[in-house]
Amino acid sequence: MIGIGAGFVIAFFFAMNIGGSGAAASMGAAYGSGAVRSRRVDLWISGAGVFLGAVWGGGGVVRTMGSRIIPASILTVDIVIIILASACLSLFFANRIGFPSPPVK
Repeated sequence: MIGIGAGFVIAFFFAMNIGGSGAAASMGAAYGSGAVRSRRVDLWISGAGVFLGAVWGGGGVVRTMGSRIIPASILTVDIVIIILASACLSLFFANRIGFPSPPVK
């Protein structure tokens, strides 16, 4: 049970890093150009887009990870936490030093 809780915490931190590197950068142009006049509206639009993308596209990512990239038979909670944590920390440090990350597709 602790592993699943740790997985959720890491996943939320990973989501914040993805939002910070991708979604916020894409909405920055809309805010900077004046197309969206309020930061709050800009954040809501960005957040809604990220949420809807996760809901509609997340299942495909799970299927790809569990069948084509990593065999589902070896995925345990501990392995998933290690994968999430390594990807999360890599993206976090890239964001901190200002290294542009490619879009997640």
